[in-house]
Amino acid sequence: MTDLRTIILELNPSGHRFHYVRLIAEGLSEVGLRPVIVTSARAVASPEFDVHLRRVAGLADIDASVHFPEKRGWALAGTTLQALRGALTKHRPHHAYLPFADGVAQRLALEGLLRRSGFLSQTRIEGLLFRGEFAYPRTRTPRDFVKDRVTEYLISRVPRTSLHLLDPLVYEHVKSISGHHRLAVTLVPEPVEMTFSMSSSESRDVLGLERSGKYVVCVGGISRRKGTDLVLRAFQDRRIPSASALLLFGPHDEHTRSLLRGPFADAVRRGEIVSRDGYLPQSTIEHAVSAADVVALPYRRHVGSSGVLTRAAAARKTIVGQEYGWIGECIRRFELGYTCDPESIRDLSATLERALKKPVAQNSDARRFVAFNRPENFKAAWMTDVRRRLGLPPKQATKTWDWVLANQ
Repeated sequence: MTDLRTIILELNPSGHRFHYVRLIAEGLSEVGLRPVIVTSARAVASPEFDVHLRRVAGLADIDASVHFPEKRGWALAGTTLQALRGALTKHRPHHAYLPFADGVAQRLALEGLLRRSGFLSQTRIEGLLFRGEFAYPRTRTPRDFVKDRVTEYLISRVPRTSLHLLDPLVYEHVKSISGHHRLAVTLVPEPVEMTFSMSSSESRDVLGLERSGKYVVCVGGISRRKGTDLVLRAFQDRRIPSASALLLFGPHDEHTRSLLRGPFADAVRRGEIVSRDGYLPQSTIEHAVSAADVVALPYRRHVGSSGVLTRAAAARKTIVGQEYGWIGECIRRFELGYTCDPESIRDLSATLERALKKPVAQNSDARRFVAFNRPENFKAAWMTDVRRRLGLPPKQATKTWDWVLANQ
């Protein structure tokens, strides 16, 4: 099918979404296809669009006619499904990509159960699931239990859809519940792009840091949800004597800003806390990770994979992260650093001090994990079905999760 029409639907530019959109668009271009990126005018005006999608303007058409959804949760999924219906009617694609399919996949299953999925008859869907609370061990209320079982039931019955996941724990769980429905499920990489190669000292020069310092770095979303308040408290009263400074690089939430203006203002003035607030260029994030002695992920019981973790691993940095979930399992399995309970300030500060004094050297398992999380493997995973439909052979030399596990 040489005239295969494709769309990529993503209305919200936040997080990693437009990064994934760009890589999918590049993958389609590599097999000779020109997708339509269906999004919103608000998303096109975002800094994330400038960073990720301006560069692929020649590879894709942009349809920014969809209204940006202000809703959340199940209501947001309904709005996104409505946008998908409209895009399928307008562009009549053979293949549609949803880089954020949470909720939409469940709504598609519900449409199928109600025999209302006829609008998918000409289109194959591929979607990425981020959220996986239903697959994680946790204390469940009766309402949580019912919600998780309904989620599992719907996910196992999504019509004409292949699901991609980033978290191996969720991936194994979804495979186990798909049963005789034969749901197509793939574990895809958390893609990390390294645009330059600089030494730690050179990156410190770029950022105006002392070359001889010892730095703990947090990058990405700097927020209470990501445990920024916990790592700030760990730095109080010289609890981590080996550390010269804490670097906070990325968009701050208001809670973090208030802490830096208030109880931690003196530490900021002394240079013990270095804050760069805002959506930062890729090069600045790379320099911050390169400058680090330790990359901290003090998240509060985070569910899912972590782009910061894979970026730190690619830069061969010692990582300190939560014990819980895939972050903890990944750090332990591939010996990437140390785990702790971030909500215990004593445990967090002691673990950061230990990591500064005894950094971890990467082994061969860690290097395979890094090799898997490359953009070319991400693109290859998303292009598998399209290559088959185009009559093209599978992408050669692609590293899969099975390849990682087979070599452990």
